[in-house]
Amino acid sequence: MKSILFIIFTLVVTLAQAQPRVVTFDSEQEESLPKEESNVIKFNLLELMSSGDYSLYYEKALLNVLSAEIGLGITSGDNWGDFGSDTYFYNSKEENKIGFSFAAALRFYPSELFEDFYVSAEYKFRKYRWDREVMEFTSNYSAVISSIDESRRHSIARLNFGYILFLTNQLSLDSHFGLGINMVQEIYYNNQSFILDEKKSGVKPRVNLGLKIGYLF
Repeated sequence: MKSILFIIFTLVVTLAQAQPRVVTFDSEQEESLPKEESNVIKFNLLELMSSGDYSLYYEKALLNVLSAEIGLGITSGDNWGDFGSDTYFYNSKEENKIGFSFAAALRFYPSELFEDFYVSAEYKFRKYRWDREVMEFTSNYSAVISSIDESRRHSIARLNFGYILFLTNQLSLDSHFGLGINMVQEIYYNNQSFILDEKKSGVKPRVNLGLKIGYLF
């Protein structure tokens, strides 16, 4: 994971240094030319560490104060979901498998597009998968060890409040806080009925913290 983060960060910094914004100078002040960039590509550092979600995000300007953002990635290891799940203690996990995630959001910037404060309405979907080792019984009552594919899905709708700070002319930090709801669906092996079972947790409140590194182009 550290190697992946290092490679991504190196690429972003290289791009930021390769294409600086043009700046003009006069005798009294320094002014940036109006920016023509309308795209941002970014990844979420806190999401990687807390949710096992390796997503890449793309934001596109729609109007002077409005943009759309989409995200797509892979998942591996739902630690927070394990902690809050009643099914986690049935058996020990054998191995995490690759799942997927996607996101879609509309962002409103009161002052200037891609800068300062913003509010966004977002939908986030995550699916986690893993193998679990269980004991099953054959027709002649012999016990065998089997590997079962289990999964957990998160469907999250939330409202985010954020602030964007530029580190260089192209490189930015996007920090945000969100409140929303989460619906969880689990497919797990039931030790009592000896079959794959489904459990839905219903709607629960969800708090979100994020820190994205972005590149404006």
